[in-house]
Amino acid sequence: MADRQNLHIKGIREGLLITLGEDSWPDSRTALLEHVHQQAEFLRGGRLILDVGNHILRAAELGQLRDILSERGLSLWAVLSNSPITQQTAQTLGLATRITKPALERS
Repeated sequence: MADRQNLHIKGIREGLLITLGEDSWPDSRTALLEHVHQQAEFLRGGRLILDVGNHILRAAELGQLRDILSERGLSLWAVLSNSPITQQTAQTLGLATRITKPALERS
């Protein structure tokens, strides 16, 4: 069973930042989907930024996760990763791969 201690959710300007631990991808995915299921009403309509750390995700894995989240009323907006393969996969699926910091206002 996946350990939910390795799953952290934080509200930020762009949406909900979900940081996964270094468990195996199947365990991390299970923990994420269990949490989404348990908090369905609270999270519904949320825009998610998923920080997968060092996980290497292929298009099929990331696309399936995006579709499952979409079925639950969540929008996967961005995937943050240390892996160039995962970053490329996210970009191919039309997902952002970094969160931009707001530019300073000019007077």
